[in-house]
Amino acid sequence: MSHYENVPFDVPDGWCWCRLEDYFELLSGQDFPPEKYNDAQVGIPYIIGASNIYKEKIVINRWTQTPSVKTAKGDLLVVCKGAGVGKMALNDIGDMHIARQIQAIRDVSQMMSIEYIKMVVSYYIEDIIADANGLIPGLKRELLLSLMMPIPPLQEQRRIIATYEQLMSFIESIDNESSEVLYSIKTAKSKILDLAIHGKLVPQDPNDEPASELLKRINTKTIASCDNPHYEQVPFEIPSNWVWATLGDITNYGKCQTVSVDDIDEESWVLELEDIEKDSGKIIKLWTKSDREIKGIRHSFSKSYVLYSKLRTYLNKVLVASKDGFCTTEIIPIKCSDSIYPEYLCHVLRSKYFLDYTAQCGYGVKMPRLSTTDARKALVPLPPYEEQINISAKIKELYCSLDYIAEMLA
Repeated sequence: MSHYENVPFDVPDGWCWCRLEDYFELLSGQDFPPEKYNDAQVGIPYIIGASNIYKEKIVINRWTQTPSVKTAKGDLLVVCKGAGVGKMALNDIGDMHIARQIQAIRDVSQMMSIEYIKMVVSYYIEDIIADANGLIPGLKRELLLSLMMPIPPLQEQRRIIATYEQLMSFIESIDNESSEVLYSIKTAKSKILDLAIHGKLVPQDPNDEPASELLKRINTKTIASCDNPHYEQVPFEIPSNWVWATLGDITNYGKCQTVSVDDIDEESWVLELEDIEKDSGKIIKLWTKSDREIKGIRHSFSKSYVLYSKLRTYLNKVLVASKDGFCTTEIIPIKCSDSIYPEYLCHVLRSKYFLDYTAQCGYGVKMPRLSTTDARKALVPLPPYEEQINISAKIKELYCSLDYIAEMLA
């Protein structure tokens, strides 16, 4: 049953189609200058826009004694202009003055459930906004008033809302639980790295060549075992066949090759900080020089180099290069010595231990950086080469399982 032709879809017997303007009045607000409102709770509440609606509840922080456009209890308030356009809240408080950024939908028929109308308007609101042209996002009165709505009998409206609220409550509880699980996954990944760099993630193999031997091949001056520390203080205990070494001992950190952007081939991979996902180090999108406008100089790197962001290290943007390329100078390409497995070093640099170190010695307030000197003297817990490979493989295995769980919750 319908008063209109060409309705969007058929509705059950006893329902009908109507436009919002058939049963509702749309009140537009009026702005007040500062001298006409106060924060002393004198007068009636004054609602100015999206900042006064939080999680579909009204937030009051202004009052006025000279109202001219009032919304009453039971009206549906909708932000109609500017930031937060489309946000809604039911007026469950009473008389309030509304500014121009707010419109009030009022049931003049007294035959509708305003909660049901709110649900329907919420469903269509993005389409209404999309149809409203203009530099500033807004809801046009005529678009909102002409909204076609399927209307069931009043008692059925109430039953629909009761079911809807139960489902939304259930969904919210799932979302909360999902957020807790995702946080637990992030915590678990950090703990996995912690166990890895303490030598507690995979079993020790007594047949592995001690790390002190591989370190000798790199630099005979840099040996620091647990039994005979070369350094006065080491951050934590490590297995007896591990050694401590500085990042400068085992890599070429800071000895970057720079090239002019003009000398980079158009099809070469050009990596910027925004291309890297924080914490995971995943490449969001692989760009070539031809894909973006860039100037100045870039660091060159080769496949299997560890790429480390020295800017805002807390974002944890660290990865192993999958192929040759060029990167912003805020990223340091690290070439590992032959006895250092790049994936293992990448995990060390992502660990909470190393993040804490960079937080202590980083310089700059708004955009903190890690200096080359501090980076080179940072201590790295170094296991035998085969154990570096085994640790990296175990981390990958565990992370894949955790990522699978996270994807199921997305």
